[in-house]
Amino acid sequence: MSGLGAKCFAIDILKAIAALLIINSHLEPLYPRAWMAADGMLGNTIFFFVAGWTLSGSLTRRPEEGLGTFMVDRLWRLYPTVWIVMVTLYLRDWSWTEPRTVVHSFLYPTAFGFVAAVVPLYPVLFLVKRYLSARAMLWLAMVFSVVAAVMIGKVYGRVDSGTKVVWSDLGTLGYFSHFLSAMLAGAVMEFRGNSKGGLGALLVLIGVYFSLRYGEATVGGHALQVGARMLLPVTLMVCLGLVLVLFRCVGSWQPGAWLSGGIGFLSAYSWETYLVHEGVRPWVQPLAVPWVAKILLLYLGTFAVIPFLKLATRWLERLVRPGNKQLKNA
Repeated sequence: MSGLGAKCFAIDILKAIAALLIINSHLEPLYPRAWMAADGMLGNTIFFFVAGWTLSGSLTRRPEEGLGTFMVDRLWRLYPTVWIVMVTLYLRDWSWTEPRTVVHSFLYPTAFGFVAAVVPLYPVLFLVKRYLSARAMLWLAMVFSVVAAVMIGKVYGRVDSGTKVVWSDLGTLGYFSHFLSAMLAGAVMEFRGNSKGGLGALLVLIGVYFSLRYGEATVGGHALQVGARMLLPVTLMVCLGLVLVLFRCVGSWQPGAWLSGGIGFLSAYSWETYLVHEGVRPWVQPLAVPWVAKILLLYLGTFAVIPFLKLATRWLERLVRPGNKQLKNA
């Protein structure tokens, strides 16, 4: 495996890691210890990094594509699956009699944080990619990393030492700044490859993630202990994945068929996995079985639903947009 194939498989590794981390972060009610539900922040950061990489590559291959076409294609990749999941697995969470709830659930921001964050960032990335150089994108990524860190500092400065702080408390500006910096880092890496610009993008991404976790660890002594216990392994994992992308180390690695197939499945259906697993959890949680069995059933249930979800999505696409090929990457 070498060249483009190695790069694609490295991206698959990152997407698979991100999917597992995000699912794991939502399993806190199933775990005997809350700290075992790590690390959704890291998973989301990887997703935005990979989105920046893949979208930058798409725009490079299609220089004639305009913003309108770009947005329609991106939104169509997201929303049909969201709609199908909402009317099946999340039917109990909304009501047709409340127009505001319908708009919130089906248009924006939806019940999924990734949709709420990525939709406004799509046009930003398009314009940045079309009109700025890789060097300018790298500097912009650094600027937004600093903005995110400043916002985090302000939020943590207003919190009592014993209060647990989560990402949703950071506010809109810090939220979008962090993920935009991750997307820009991915775009720079795709554009510059193994050059110094790519290494700089890698360092920006790792740096902003450490700033987030350091801020959380300084709020109360208990957070520092928990952070030390769970931060190092997951951070080393994402660093390893990013290094695989940067230096194409997977070119000499030949994984077994089962591992390769599992990584490929999680990568190809990472978006569907993200949407479905939360809808499966309420069915698994009340079962009178050990927590390990609950988690195993959740994964099996999620993976079992995905093929039917894909069939429904393809049917909807043929109905609404005949002759249009479904996009592979979000």
